[in-house]
Amino acid sequence: MSTPPGWRHQFALPPGWRPSFALPPGWRPLLALPPGWRPLLALPPGWRPLLALPPGWRHRHYDSVTSTSDICVALATAGEPAGLAITADRQTAARGSRGREWTTLPGNLALSVLLRPTGPAADAGQWSLLAAVAVHAALAGSGVVLKWPNDLMVDGRKLGGILIDSGVTPQGGIAWLVMGIGLNLAAAPDGAAVLPRDAATVAPAILGQLDEWNRVRLIDGFGPIRRAWMDRGPAHGQPMQVGTVAGTYDGLDDRGALLLHTGSRVDAFSTGDVVMAAP
Repeated sequence: MSTPPGWRHQFALPPGWRPSFALPPGWRPLLALPPGWRPLLALPPGWRPLLALPPGWRHRHYDSVTSTSDICVALATAGEPAGLAITADRQTAARGSRGREWTTLPGNLALSVLLRPTGPAADAGQWSLLAAVAVHAALAGSGVVLKWPNDLMVDGRKLGGILIDSGVTPQGGIAWLVMGIGLNLAAAPDGAAVLPRDAATVAPAILGQLDEWNRVRLIDGFGPIRRAWMDRGPAHGQPMQVGTVAGTYDGLDDRGALLLHTGSRVDAFSTGDVVMAAP
C-alpha cells in the first residue's frame, strides 16, 4: 500500500527486511531507533491512549473497574510516580463524598489522577478547591457554578463532584494525592444535571488545567486559587445551611474553609454537608 501524503514511518524493521510501501520523494525510512527506544506496537491489557494527553502525563483506561480512585490509591501506596491519569467507561463501586455511592453511566467521565505535591497534610483539602477551579476552566462557557467543598452545579443540579484521597508522610506532609473527578457528560441519575461533552476531550483538558493551576499555586500560593474559586462559586449572601447551622455565604477564609454568616457571627467550616437555599 502507499503511505498517505505527508506521512512517514519510524519503526525498526527486522534484519534483511525493507519497507513494502512507497515513501514521498526525498524521504527514507528510519531503520534504526535511538538507543533505548523501541516501537510500542501494543498497549498492555486495559490501556489505551488519550488522544491529546498533556506533556508529562501517563494514562490508563479500563472498560470496567470498581473505582478509578481505588486503583490510583493502590498504585500510589505502591510507589507509582506522579502524573498518572486513570479513566474508565464503567465503575461498579465508585465513591462519592462521605461514603456516598457515585453512579457512572455510559459516556460520563470517571477520572482519577495521582499527584505528589509538597506541603503539610492539613493542606490536602485545598486541592479539592484547586481541582474544582481546574474542572470549571476545562468546561469553559458551560454555566457551571462551584459548590463548596467539592461539587459542580448547573442550574442548581449536581453535574459532578471531586473526591480527594491522600497519604501522609511520617513528618506530617502529603505523601501522595489522588483526585477522583466524576462528571455527567452523557447521562445522569434523576434530578442531576448533564452537560453534553466528549469525555475523551474533557479529560485531557482537565489535566492541562490541573497543570496550569498547580503552576499558579507553586508561584503565588493558595491565594489566587481561593479567589478563583470564589469568583466561580455561589453569590455572596447566598442562603445556605452547613449541617444544622443556617446562615448566608460569606466567602472562604485564607485556608479554604467556608465562611457562614449567622447574623451574630461568622463561623468557619473546614468540612460539612452544604445545602443551598433559594436566594
